Amino acid sequence: MDENANKFLEAEKTAEQLVKRLKELQSEAENYKHATGNLEEIKEKLIELINSTKKVINDDKKVIEILNEIGGEDLLNRLKNIEQNINNNKKIISDFKIENSNRLFKHQKFIILILIASILAVILSIIHFFI
Repeated sequence: MDENANKFLEAEKTAEQLVKRLKELQSEAENYKHATGNLEEIKEKLIELINSTKKVINDDKKVIEILNEIGGEDLLNRLKNIEQNINNNKKIISDFKIENSNRLFKHQKFIILILIASILAVILSIIHFFI
């Protein structure tokens, strides 16, 4: 082949490589453009999240201030005392139930004995009446 043909083939090969590289660059640029759009969307979502977080923090701060004004620590201590009293009362009630159950059982036995004694007295009276 002559030198011009070789140069032409080389130029064509180089042109093909340049076209291929340009297509790659175009694809890469589109990816960057898409990524930039996604980053904008993420940025907006983050700003929304930050703003809502600020609102929650401010609301929490207000709640804490109100609790401090009305004596939040004192309220917590009172609640703990109430809880402790409830637990103590549960124990007292449980003991009371057991004690009353035992008394009731003893009273039942006593009533049954009196009933038996009464029945025996009636039977003896009837026997004594006929004798």
